[in-house]
Amino acid sequence: MDLEDCGTDAEQVSALTGHIPSMRLLYIAHRIPYPPNKGDKIRSYNEVLFLSKRFDVDLVCFLESSEDAKHLRTLQGLCRTATGFLRGPLLKGMRLLGGFLRGRPLSVALYDHAGMRRKIKRLIREHNYERIVVFSGQMAQYIPAEMLPRTAIDFCDVDSHKWENYADRLPWYASWFYRLEAGRLFDFENEASHAALSSIFITPAELKIFTDLGGRGRLLTLGNGVDTGFFVPTSAPMEPGRILFTGAMDYFPNEEGVAWFAKEVFPLVRKTFPAARFVIAGSNPTLKVRNLARMDGVDVTGFVKDMREEQSKANIVVVPLRIARGMQNKVLEAMACGKAVVVGRAAMGGIHAVHGRDLFVAETPEEFRVCLAKLLGDPLLVETMGQAARRYIEANLSWDANLEHGLMPLLAAGELRQV
Repeated sequence: MDLEDCGTDAEQVSALTGHIPSMRLLYIAHRIPYPPNKGDKIRSYNEVLFLSKRFDVDLVCFLESSEDAKHLRTLQGLCRTATGFLRGPLLKGMRLLGGFLRGRPLSVALYDHAGMRRKIKRLIREHNYERIVVFSGQMAQYIPAEMLPRTAIDFCDVDSHKWENYADRLPWYASWFYRLEAGRLFDFENEASHAALSSIFITPAELKIFTDLGGRGRLLTLGNGVDTGFFVPTSAPMEPGRILFTGAMDYFPNEEGVAWFAKEVFPLVRKTFPAARFVIAGSNPTLKVRNLARMDGVDVTGFVKDMREEQSKANIVVVPLRIARGMQNKVLEAMACGKAVVVGRAAMGGIHAVHGRDLFVAETPEEFRVCLAKLLGDPLLVETMGQAARRYIEANLSWDANLEHGLMPLLAAGELRQV
């Protein structure tokens, strides 16, 4: 199933986005960049929003469900054209098996779609784009070799290295498969990066991981930002002792992080603060996450339409991730909402806030307990740290400023220097 162009004409685009139509640009994403309600979609949506004010954007993306058709119409109001393709679940197994037998990375095979390939080929033939932006490395498979020198690939994180991380936490009989995928995927990433106009990573740490693995190309970092007009402190009363985690709860690092916190940290907190509650808010909780609600003081909400409502009620936000890459939007959004945040060290990538002033950073169960005890026992500290967190976001993390300085120079004419 695909939802075709439904584009707007030049006058409509100008009225909707406030820009005079100029160079045409192709933007390809592995997931529809709307609504901006999870990490990668927040980043891709802000990129599309920014670019649509400066270019005539042709957007091609995958839809996650038929419900996304209405969201595609929103993007059609921003872009010159927007086309979405729904990946049928019946073909998923065939793609994976075929990819494995042919030695392809499964992460790439999973996103192989004949209809999307034909659409992109036709767009490139008709418009001969000067610049293309690819969001998520596996989507580079759709770019012909001769167009890669005009293409900026936003890898965000080094996905191949995530597979290595997962392998380290699995028994031997499963880890070999994850390491095989890691190697195959890195070879694909490196080949695409070497040929591309530029390869973008969220943090210097991710870029270093890529180069340490042998990655080549014209490499740069482009951090995330926050919509400080959307995520704002509210005057709604906080619920004392309410400790909040937000995120997509079918994502393994989130699942693993909240399970670790609920079992290793929260019981220590409850010994001193028996009224404390741990609220896990986010869509698609797995069985492992849902079972955590059997523990005293733990609530699992499932899907939340507007996460700001949960943020407003929270006394403290925790991000106890032990596997984390790039910049964590959940940290930035909580800080923008003026919340006191306790963050696992692994989730601090690209965030240079000051421990003890703007937020707390913890690693072990005891470190988390100590930080949470300080906040739960001192409402004034919760308030002052939340205010400092907001000031840090306002001073350092604007989407427009990040993209203007990081993305726009790539899209201007001229060659980039090899790194």
